[in-house]
Amino acid sequence: DRPAVAQALHGLGRVLTEQGDLDAALTACEQAAAAYEEIGDERSRAIALRSVGIVHRAAGRLGEAARWCTQAVGLLRGIDDRLMSAYAVQALAKIRIRQGRGDALRDDLVDCLNTCNEMQDGFGQALMLRTLGELELAAGRYSEARRHLDRALQWWDALGLPVWRARTLRDLAATLDG
Repeated sequence: DRPAVAQALHGLGRVLTEQGDLDAALTACEQAAAAYEEIGDERSRAIALRSVGIVHRAAGRLGEAARWCTQAVGLLRGIDDRLMSAYAVQALAKIRIRQGRGDALRDDLVDCLNTCNEMQDGFGQALMLRTLGELELAAGRYSEARRHLDRALQWWDALGLPVWRARTLRDLAATLDG
């Protein structure tokens, strides 16, 4: 069952990324993307390409990360998948923030937040809010960062996601410097 194998590889890659085994994560995500391409599932392939970008981002290879996430954004927009396009833009925005170029994607992130609101995707709303908070934090706009991060924190609490809550609290603590 080739679709199930591709899905399992992608799931494995995401877990390995969270565990910090980035070499194995990269291999699994690349294999998943190739498997999805082989079976002609462009949507899932694009989502796996986003994951390849996230692995590169975690490893500090920001140029590579941007290349993969940009490709994912293009594919998802090409098939008019608004929600997953929002997730791909968010992944690209995090790269740009780390490159000191986050402001270029502020309007796109707000659009992504609006998409998640419209589609009633609570996780997406929290993720976009946290990323907007990270963008404002990186730019030294601490009160705006706190506003976004506080809202993200409310979502993580409502969704019962303690790891994401902890990540947001770390970001929120950094706003206290301002």
